[in-house]
Amino acid sequence: MRKAVVVAIVTAWLFLLWLTHFGGKSPYSYGWAMFPLQNETAKHMHGAAVNPDSFSATEVSLFFYDGRLIDWGGAPNLDLPLHAFSVATLAGITRGTLSASFLANILFFVIAAIAGLNLADRHGIHRGATLVTLLTVYSLPVVLDYIGQPLHYMVGISASFLVVLSMVAMDDISPWVAALAVSILLLNYDPYVFLCALVTWLLFVRRFAKWWHAVVFLVLAPLPKILWTRVLKWASQDTVSTMLRDWFFRPVMNGWKELVAEPLDNALQPFVASHVGVHVAVHQIISMIYWPLVAACVALLFRLRPRVDRRWMLLALLPVFLFLEQFVAAGWDWELNPRRALPVVLAFAVAWCWSAHQVWDRRWGRAGFIAMFVLSAFLALSDTLLHDPALAYLRTGQAMSIRPQEALVKENMRLYPYYMPKLVPNLDIDWTDLDTVRIERKENRRTIFAASQAVGLYLLVGLFWLAARARILPRWAPWGALGVWLVSLARFL
Repeated sequence: MRKAVVVAIVTAWLFLLWLTHFGGKSPYSYGWAMFPLQNETAKHMHGAAVNPDSFSATEVSLFFYDGRLIDWGGAPNLDLPLHAFSVATLAGITRGTLSASFLANILFFVIAAIAGLNLADRHGIHRGATLVTLLTVYSLPVVLDYIGQPLHYMVGISASFLVVLSMVAMDDISPWVAALAVSILLLNYDPYVFLCALVTWLLFVRRFAKWWHAVVFLVLAPLPKILWTRVLKWASQDTVSTMLRDWFFRPVMNGWKELVAEPLDNALQPFVASHVGVHVAVHQIISMIYWPLVAACVALLFRLRPRVDRRWMLLALLPVFLFLEQFVAAGWDWELNPRRALPVVLAFAVAWCWSAHQVWDRRWGRAGFIAMFVLSAFLALSDTLLHDPALAYLRTGQAMSIRPQEALVKENMRLYPYYMPKLVPNLDIDWTDLDTVRIERKENRRTIFAASQAVGLYLLVGLFWLAARARILPRWAPWGALGVWLVSLARFL
C-alpha cells in the first residue's frame, strides 16, 4: 500500500470524525447537558456551540494573532504558547478563528500520523498494520473529544507525541538536541508525564556520553521556559494568571505538607494516597483507551513477549509515570480529568502497531485487529449513530468521582432536547471573522508581539526540526513551518 494512500485514508477518517463531532456535536459541548443541575452550558462562538473554556484559549490565540490587549489574569494558557501560536499563524491565512482552530486540529494529527508511519516503515512494520493502528488510535477519545473544539488539546497532544517519537527515532542525541526536546515539552500542554519519562530516560537509560553533557542539558532545557515566564511577567506587570498553580499544584502540596508536619497522625497517608492513585490511573486509562483494546494489548504483549531495548524504554516509562503522578496528586485533584492518561495512548499505539505486525500474516490475527478497529469506529460514532451520550459521560471528571452506576442513567439519555433540555445547537458559522492587523505603538504592544512571535517560532520550527532530524518528517519540514508563518504575515496587508 502506497504511503500517500495511507495518509489519505487517515486524513479522510479525521475529517469524518470532525464533521460528526463539530461544535454542538462534540462531547465537550453536549457533555454539559448531561448535568442539568449545573449552571454551566455550551456557549456560541461565531455560531459554533463550544465548551466555555474555548473563549480563554481563543483569546490567547488572538493575542498571538495581532498582539491585542489581553486579560492577563484570565488567560492561564499563555505560558503554553505552541497551540495558540500555531492557530494564530493559520488564522493569518484563513482569516477565521474557527477555521484556523479546526484546521490546526486536523493538520497536527495528520502530521503525527505521517511521523508514526515513517517510523514504522523504518522498522519494517507492515503498512496494513500501521494503517489499522492509526485508524484505531484515531477512533479513541484523544480525537473524538477535542477535534470539534477550538481548544489547545489536539495541537498540544500531537506535539508531545512528535517530541517522544523523535527521541525514540534518533540514533545520536546531543545535549543540545535533548534540551530542545525538553524545552518544547515545558512550553506545551500538560507535559508532566512526558517530561518525567523523557528526562529519566535521557539521564538514566539512554545516558549521555560524558557527565558534562548532562550538566549542559539540565542547564539549557529550562531556559526558554524561564525567559518566556519573565517576558509574561514584564508584559503583564506581574498580573499573569496563576490559576494552574493555585488550583492544581497548591492543593497537592498542602496535602503532603500535612504528612511532613504530623507524620504519626498521617502515617497511613502514603498508602491511602497511592491506593487512590491506582484507582484513578486505571480509570483514566480505560477512559482514554476502550477497555477491550487495553485487555487485548496486555494479552498480546504477554503472549508475544517483545524484547524492549533502551530506545523503546521511553515509551514503557509513560504508563509508569502516569501511575506515579496519580500516586502523588490524585488524592487532592479536584478535577480528576482522564486527559492525564493521554501519554499512555502513545505507548498503546506503538505496542498495538508492533503486535499487529507480528500477527498480520495470519488470517485470524489480521481479522482480529480489523475487528478491533470496527469496534472502535462504532464506539467513536455511537453518539452520531445512536444519539447516545453515555460514552462521553465515561470520560468526564464526574464519572471518575461519583458512583459508577450513574453511567447507566446517562445511557438512557438521547441527544435530543426532550431528554437533554440544555443542549446547545450550532448556528450559522462565521468562518472568516478576522480583519487586517494594525498593532499600535502604545503600551509596548509591538515589543510584546515580537516576543510572542519569537517564542512561537522557536517552538514550531524547533518541533519540526527535531522531527526532521529524527527522519520521521521530511528534511524540509522546519522550512515549511517557517514558510507558513511568513505567508501568514499577509494579515498585516
